[in-house]
Amino acid sequence: GVSVRISGLIVVMILLLAIAVLSSWAVDAQPIITRIEGMALQGQDGQVGLRDPAPGTNAAATPNLPTPTPALPLSMRTIYRPFTSTNPVAGLTVVDTTYATLVIEGNALQSLSDNLAQENLKLINYGATDCNTGAAITSAGAIPRNTATANSAQRAAFTMPVNPQTTTPAVRVALLETEGYWICVNPTGAAGAWIHTNLLYMLVVPCDCDGANCSTTHTAGIALSTTSVPTSCAEQAALGVVTGTGGANPGPWSETSVNDPKFRERVRRTVCCGWRDTIQDEQNNPAITVPKRFGFCINPEISSCCDSRSDTRQFTHPTHSAANIGGTGKPFSPFREKCCFGGDQFVGASLPDRGPGTAVVISYLGDSCPCQADNVERWCGQTNLCCTQSKYPELLPKDQAGNPDLQFIRGRCYDPNEHKCCNTGEVYDAGAQQCCPINGLQSVNVPCPCGANTDCGPFQTCCVQTMPPPIATGVQCSSYLNYPSGQGLPREQACPGQCIDTRYQICCNGVACIDNFETCCNATCCNKFNEYCTMGLREGAVNQFFNSRDLRVPFEVCTSIEALTPERAVTAYLLPIALLVATYLGLAATLFFAKRINTFNPISAYEKLVYALAIAAVIFGWPLFFSPLYKYGLVIAFGAFFAILAALSGIRPLMLAAIFVQGLVLLYLFDPFYGNELLTFSYHRATRPDGVGFNGVLHSIRQMWDDPERLSQNGDASFFGTFPFQYQNPWGRNNGFRCSDFYFGFFTRDRMTEDPRVDNPAKFEFGLCSRGWFTTLLVLTSIEIIIAILLFVAILIAQVKNVLVKKAVGQAPIPYY
Repeated sequence: GVSVRISGLIVVMILLLAIAVLSSWAVDAQPIITRIEGMALQGQDGQVGLRDPAPGTNAAATPNLPTPTPALPLSMRTIYRPFTSTNPVAGLTVVDTTYATLVIEGNALQSLSDNLAQENLKLINYGATDCNTGAAITSAGAIPRNTATANSAQRAAFTMPVNPQTTTPAVRVALLETEGYWICVNPTGAAGAWIHTNLLYMLVVPCDCDGANCSTTHTAGIALSTTSVPTSCAEQAALGVVTGTGGANPGPWSETSVNDPKFRERVRRTVCCGWRDTIQDEQNNPAITVPKRFGFCINPEISSCCDSRSDTRQFTHPTHSAANIGGTGKPFSPFREKCCFGGDQFVGASLPDRGPGTAVVISYLGDSCPCQADNVERWCGQTNLCCTQSKYPELLPKDQAGNPDLQFIRGRCYDPNEHKCCNTGEVYDAGAQQCCPINGLQSVNVPCPCGANTDCGPFQTCCVQTMPPPIATGVQCSSYLNYPSGQGLPREQACPGQCIDTRYQICCNGVACIDNFETCCNATCCNKFNEYCTMGLREGAVNQFFNSRDLRVPFEVCTSIEALTPERAVTAYLLPIALLVATYLGLAATLFFAKRINTFNPISAYEKLVYALAIAAVIFGWPLFFSPLYKYGLVIAFGAFFAILAALSGIRPLMLAAIFVQGLVLLYLFDPFYGNELLTFSYHRATRPDGVGFNGVLHSIRQMWDDPERLSQNGDASFFGTFPFQYQNPWGRNNGFRCSDFYFGFFTRDRMTEDPRVDNPAKFEFGLCSRGWFTTLLVLTSIEIIIAILLFVAILIAQVKNVLVKKAVGQAPIPYY
């Protein structure tokens, strides 16, 4: 029983496998139209070729309006046919009959029958857009398939039955003077399964001569009639008004007068586009002569011709070795379009054993020319390359063996010396754009998203945040984030990092910094020139003082306010130290000099008092060097040096001069004449009529400590003592008199380094601008003022004493011996 069940199971599996194989064959057997006249087709669903969008159902409910790939100008997608191609006019040689056919290529095309009951190809008017509802312009409806290709699975040729010569003049003119007819195909022949190809079929008046470049077999002097037309563009342009409906000059045009725009345009069509002369099939049968092909006249002022004459590249089909007989030729606007490829056609191209050739390719001026991966040199020339999509290999067209089908891998030509190719198939300017492995083409001003170093290009690495680690989202950073287009906006990528150039950038915890002048500070690029990375506390939750998050947790903070730059270091530390050293060196020199000149002259007690008070003045005055009021310290030291020199030198007139100098020092310290432009001793004069100056050392110290929190934040005047202040900006408040302004903003506390739960927000300055230091200065300066007063009095008493002694000595009797 077990063996029976196993055998039954094996039989079921074999049946299922057979059904799957048959289904795959059925899918493979579905007709697919890949090219029409060498122009590649693609459906709206992105699949290569045109097929029934819903096999077995009415496709009208799900219309499929494909466009040739790549989508190019209508001038390329138009198929031109001279109306003499199937019924040559009198006096002309027989033209190439293959030019009258429409060649369709694809797979499993055996179902495209020559039976008119099964419709496979038809033409509809230019104004119609729906192939299912649009009526065919031919009386028979659809166009039959040539019997020569009836059994070919890859190629089907259709003889276009539209021949204006077999109709009345009025109908002939109506067919020729039209914008063309849309080509519709029906791969399966099912009712309602018509597909719009977006290709246009147009009949034109033939030509084989354009003045100096005439065919050797050109027949001149053909009269214009209902069955003939001149084939020289010059002869056609020389014709008068052609009514087209009878009269003396019936023909393929319908013009009313010389003022008719159609007449004015026709007489300017002097160049024949797309014609070729008679050639021989040299590679297959040299005895066979291929008839010449007619072109059509164009206006060289507004159009150019894209054919084998404008594109001289030659190509021999690698399989069929058919002779290249040149492209069919198509006009294009040189003002907005360009000729990319002149096309190539082969002898007997409609036959199953012949190469189908390649259509003329026209592109817009701003676009690069299209190409195919099967023969890059054929499409792009010897110096250019073909840029194709390679990001998703599974999307590339495959042949029956499962290998990439190069003839259907299409892209754009580009010059590698001027442009680059992105793996999405886009050609770009490397000076303005870059190709990112994750999201394709984007601006060079935006870094590429990445998740690993492999997601970046050469000389690049992936910069990812490491502290704290990013929150895992479960989304992988992969090129398949933008599948299938491969293109996406950088901000939409679920990638944790960004690519940086290691030649001049460094990674700072997920942020790109410039290596030459920036240093990494946590996740901030700190400028080495005017910023400094320091440790500080950060507010855990903004304005939430009861939230203990990150309490007393140190962070690296980049600050420009507390950065000790060279100019700040010189002003804050080097200048006061230099003044202090210079003061004591000056004091030593003064003492040495004074003692040397008065070695044998004893000084009085008053002069000793002057000496002692002067030394005390220097001791209590030097702290002013470590403040913006350093000039007070210099004046005090200078007055003290002069007093010491006068007291110890014994030179009596110097004592009188010392009184004057010390008096000036007292005036400078008190400034009793503040407000007088001539007599004021203000440390810093006001810069505006309503501004504030410094009247005396104590007021100056007090003004250095002015709290900006107490000044008006809205521009209103507030008052400190009797002097109005105006809050302007951090560098101009109080006319630039604040302490930190003198030190280029240094000694101001940076709020970014503080936590209001720990740091007192009322302490807005530190160091030499702190409240404690200014309090010390106020105490020491108060003592200094007392010493200065006593020194002035001592010098005055010493001078009076010297005067009295001198007078007493002068009045004393001379002793008699």
